[in-house]
Amino acid sequence: MEYTKLESIYYISKEKYEEIYKTRFSSESTYRLGFNIRNNEAFIFMDKEIVEKISHIYQNNIKLIKIKKEIPQIAIEQYTNKCLIDEIKLTNQIEGVYSTRKEIQEILKINQDDKKRFSSLINKYLKLEESHVQIDTCHDIRKLYDDILLMEISKEDSKDQPDGNIFRKERVYVTGRNGEIIHEGITPEEKIIEIMTKLLDFMKYHEINDLIKIGVFHYMFGYVHPFYNGNGRLSRFISSYLLSQKLEKMVAYQLSKAIFSNINGYYKMFKITNDPINRGDLTYFVIRFLEIIEKALFDLNEALIERKNKLEVFSEKIDLLSDNDNVKKQVMDMLLKNSLFGEEGLSVYELENLTDFGLTKIREVLKALDKEKLLRIGKDGRKIIYDFDLDQLNLI
Repeated sequence: MEYTKLESIYYISKEKYEEIYKTRFSSESTYRLGFNIRNNEAFIFMDKEIVEKISHIYQNNIKLIKIKKEIPQIAIEQYTNKCLIDEIKLTNQIEGVYSTRKEIQEILKINQDDKKRFSSLINKYLKLEESHVQIDTCHDIRKLYDDILLMEISKEDSKDQPDGNIFRKERVYVTGRNGEIIHEGITPEEKIIEIMTKLLDFMKYHEINDLIKIGVFHYMFGYVHPFYNGNGRLSRFISSYLLSQKLEKMVAYQLSKAIFSNINGYYKMFKITNDPINRGDLTYFVIRFLEIIEKALFDLNEALIERKNKLEVFSEKIDLLSDNDNVKKQVMDMLLKNSLFGEEGLSVYELENLTDFGLTKIREVLKALDKEKLLRIGKDGRKIIYDFDLDQLNLI
């Protein structure tokens, strides 16, 4: 049975609303969090829906680990790159900041070009798997903001740069799509620092499940709104990082995609939790946030299973097409993996790096495959790139 929001109860019976609020807040199954939302202490009632969703998430995470082991490593790397591009594109798009897949792909290839748009954010995401992100203090949050967003925010509007000791010092309002004010961030800066410090201490020391902590952090960061601009992007990056520490790392590159698939529901989560009638109850938000993680894992598993099954079927066709020619087999194998798991086609130079053969032999194979009408040929600038035409391959 779905968790009943206090808001829903309030409009049916104010008396029952008070009774249920007191029961939830004082229950032995309730965690009180030590910081306030609209002058009410934040709490989470450990509803069975939370327990069930956490269980489903861990089960799907185990399934994902198993599926990954059944797929060649090069294919996993190609798909991880594809998911990373999705994540960066969509975390920007949620905030109304538009970037192209091509733009992101180019920065990923260069990897260190700090002059391009979004390069700091992209490079930080790129290093999630190998880096420890320090988020113990308010100064850590500010440093992270400076590292990945400040340059871009300054270009968008220099007035949006932080002007306080750590965060912002003036009021800020969150507006809806029609320009209406839907939330006012916490002020003054001293209060921002106080709540953020309590939130970070909660993340370090509280005994509650880590996935619940990430949901709480995600809400509270949006509620406090410590910066004039970039709060959503920074919150999703930190949430992605925290998820990468507790679940399979590929999940970190799925958060924005899962949010974007139900963006209206995502905004509704915040609106309901922000309402004074909600009295600091974070249970509904946490349930919906866990649902987002659950969907991210489910979609990732489904996508990998589908590609894995196609890889097995098409690999048999490649064995028949190769005629015991090892050069042809290796080139076709790499093209197939990239066509199923990658972002864009491969050049002859990339195929040279991925196989044991030189450019001349690779070009001979590509010429033969093109003659058999099995290739999709495109351009990346002046470079020609190749992929399998899977529809044609499927007809064989």
